[in-house]
Amino acid sequence: MSNAQPLVSAVMPAYNASRTVVDAVNSILTQTVEDLEVIVVDDGSKDDTADVVRSIDDPRVSLIVKRNEGVASARNAGLRAARGRYVAFLDSDDLWLPSKLKRQLDLLEGDAGVYAVQSGAVLVDDALKPLRVLRCRPWKNALWDVLMFENLPAFASTFIAERDKLMERDGFDTSLVILEDWELAIHAVRHWNFQSINDPLTLYRTHPGNRSIDVPLHIEPGEKVLHRLFSDPSMPPEILARKRRVYARFYTMLAGGAFRCQRWSEWLRWTGRALRTDPLTLGYMVEMPLRRLRRRPSVDEPVLQAAAVSRR
Repeated sequence: MSNAQPLVSAVMPAYNASRTVVDAVNSILTQTVEDLEVIVVDDGSKDDTADVVRSIDDPRVSLIVKRNEGVASARNAGLRAARGRYVAFLDSDDLWLPSKLKRQLDLLEGDAGVYAVQSGAVLVDDALKPLRVLRCRPWKNALWDVLMFENLPAFASTFIAERDKLMERDGFDTSLVILEDWELAIHAVRHWNFQSINDPLTLYRTHPGNRSIDVPLHIEPGEKVLHRLFSDPSMPPEILARKRRVYARFYTMLAGGAFRCQRWSEWLRWTGRALRTDPLTLGYMVEMPLRRLRRRPSVDEPVLQAAAVSRR
């Protein structure tokens, strides 16, 4: 690896990722921005992930092997090793489109007040078949949107920020076994003028191994984040006044996860808790099937580009 400081450090946590990690790394190496480094952090894999990464013949790629401590710890290990002015994150089963970094850097470097940027994403299956296009929209109220789990498509694989800002808060919260990305997004909209690019610039792969389908895993971390948030005296009064609405949306998210997994007793539990916390949640839940019907697969140019990248 060159001793020159790269503009961007791409950090990739990897756990038992030998099947997908090469395609993920290649989607970084084929960015239109070449001034970058790739840091893969093997978080105690039990397969040959480390050997597969070592076989990638590009001096911009480096490998950190550590014991298994979770994705937040792995991302932070990569962040500490990063030398770039900006740090971007990509999970080892996802892919970037070639123009992803260039589009985000144009926004970051074009406005001195912007310190973090995300983008839209394409939800794909394990074979990279597009399922849904998830676009970002302009923030209405950035903090409120994030607390409502809105406008954050594939945040962990689309997010880029100035390294100094990430280091100021020690990266991701390692006390959270999941939702560490949501907690960081909350911080970003409060402190970093976090902006979005509408277009889908990442492929987010869904498969049975996704942590997001494990509903019980979300409960303790989500309640911890919310308790901490609403104990903060610097929170805007208009958010504090809508505490019950925020908690109800979290319970609705848990209910939706249980519904997708057909865990009906869990679905009833969290649906009931959401409605008891805020009866107005009923309207949101009634509209949920209609929102799902509107989400149609969309095979457009970004999807075709991403598929081409994955085959290189």
